Amino acid sequence: MVLNAYVKAGAAVPLTLNLIATEIAGLIALWSVANDLRTGKAATSKGWTVDFAHNRIGFCLLVAFKVAFVAFAAAMLLHAFGLVGDPVAAMKQVAPFLTPR
Repeated sequence: MVLNAYVKAGAAVPLTLNLIATEIAGLIALWSVANDLRTGKAATSKGWTVDFAHNRIGFCLLVAFKVAFVAFAAAMLLHAFGLVGDPVAAMKQVAPFLTPR
């Protein structure tokens, strides 16, 4: 993988690769939100399902987290075009416990 070569060399991953990965994940999250709202089921795993009929708060919470990630991906794209400030720097300022030590 391309990212693995950067990690082994100890070099920083280029911003373009980070942006592409974030935008692809954002598109997947957007598709997932649309699918969740259409079916009423937010997550399905081994033997359990978070659906709107039985767990409304859990369903809304999962959809809200997915929407937040879509918003972050949109902010990264707008930052790449120079329309807004750096969303990663803003997150580090708001939540300093997320920064590496």
